[in-house]
Amino acid sequence: MCRRDILPWLINPGREVRCKLEPFIDDVLLPESIVNTIDFLPQGHLDALVGCGLVTIVSAPNDIWNVNVRFAVTEQIAFGCLDTWFVITQHWGASSIVNRSTKDGLELFWDRQSLVGVGFGHLRRGVASLKAQLIGSELSVSGFAPWVTGSGWLTWVVYGATLPDGDHVYFRLPHIPGDGYRIGDAQSLAAVSRTDTREVTLHLSVPAAHVLDVRPSTDLSNQDEITLVTSMAPILGLIARCLYDWNNEVKADNRETFQRLFDAFCKMRSDVYALLTDIGALSVSDRVRMRQDLHTLLEVIVHVWSLSSGGRSNSAGMLVIRRRQEAAFFRVFQQTKTLKDAAITSALSQIAG
Repeated sequence: MCRRDILPWLINPGREVRCKLEPFIDDVLLPESIVNTIDFLPQGHLDALVGCGLVTIVSAPNDIWNVNVRFAVTEQIAFGCLDTWFVITQHWGASSIVNRSTKDGLELFWDRQSLVGVGFGHLRRGVASLKAQLIGSELSVSGFAPWVTGSGWLTWVVYGATLPDGDHVYFRLPHIPGDGYRIGDAQSLAAVSRTDTREVTLHLSVPAAHVLDVRPSTDLSNQDEITLVTSMAPILGLIARCLYDWNNEVKADNRETFQRLFDAFCKMRSDVYALLTDIGALSVSDRVRMRQDLHTLLEVIVHVWSLSSGGRSNSAGMLVIRRRQEAAFFRVFQQTKTLKDAAITSALSQIAG
């Protein structure tokens, strides 16, 4: 079974982007993502994505970029290499904040070559780790951003902090260590471990020109309702990668089981793509259920793959171990309280009594 049978393009994201992206995934990401070293992710991956237009395409007006294209491209990159996808998705998140800003002169910062990161100070949690206060025309910031991904490759970071009234303020800073700006050591992560993710501590004043936006805290939760659907793209990519890797070693007596899981994936994938045409067609609770079902399918595939591999699945270096860690990662990635509660309720419902 070739890759295109597992993960065909369902939409056309533009011939220029597709012609550059497909060889990059097939010839670079797929073979290199098998290497299991902490310094795996080279600058060349990011440079190649700049060349494809995928690092800066979201900032270009009247471009081919839309939610369907971004969804498909995200799925493809996550299939090729989850670590590379994780660095780039942080850039996309930061760039979307830049694009929404009402400030003038952002083109001076957006040079269409810089890789931009994102550092939120627990904006979704009750206690903020990064707090800010407007003093005159400047912003006083204190605290830490726990995860700044791709640290070694970033030019700028867009931060999100909480104001005294609960609103969220977004601002940009050059990613350079100095007084009041301390970059921690690379974190030891179970999944997406090769992304140079670090904690950044901030105690400084941000010039008015670097403040991007102030938004009510409800704005983030409203976006999360859309994210319930768009965040399914990398999960679909990881499921396809699991099927691709498992297919290379599946035994004859497990072929029927493999095909059954593959068919279930194709059906669910088709349902997700159909939803992209009208995300509001499903209620929030139905979107939660769909993402929950998708992640359950991912975990079932990894579990059955492990069972079919027998004792080998407990050997260091086996791909199924890495995929198991990556599957667990998606239980906490972009996890809202609604998602967390649904997952816990689903898990408890499986306990008799």
